[in-house]
Amino acid sequence: MTSKYVELSDLAVAHTKARFDSSKRAQLRVKQLVDGYALYLGAPTADMKFCRMDGNLERSGEVAPLDTLPHLVLGMQGFWHFCFSIDFKRGQFGHFVNEFNKLAIRENGDGSITARMDGKEFKVDSMEPKTTLPLYDHLYQLSKEGLAKPFEEPSKRIGFVETDD
Repeated sequence: MTSKYVELSDLAVAHTKARFDSSKRAQLRVKQLVDGYALYLGAPTADMKFCRMDGNLERSGEVAPLDTLPHLVLGMQGFWHFCFSIDFKRGQFGHFVNEFNKLAIRENGDGSITARMDGKEFKVDSMEPKTTLPLYDHLYQLSKEGLAKPFEEPSKRIGFVETDD
């Protein structure tokens, strides 16, 4: 007869393995999504970084380049949350604005993922442009709206966009 401790140990190991495997798959999908968004924008990948998030799904000050795997936080309903930043650098004075994007993804069990952002969900069947385009278009439109605000308005969170002068 197996002890209750051994039974719970076996369940704990299986649970940890399933969570680790899910996290690794999600990290790879997130990396593909963000790399694809850089291509969509025509942005240098050096100007895009993954941001670390805390347990409250707020970004911490830590960033990592896109050639690393992103830090993910498991949230409700199986969504893995992540954050990435884009540094916009233009002009002779080298001024820049940082934009921070927070999203969440979840595997659907059929090879597709659901990406959630700004209260909207997008089904991504593959990394082909036809399935990622609605999400990328949404990100782009939110960026345009947030970054088009007059500079006289105080810097504040606008949806998922934060601006720092």
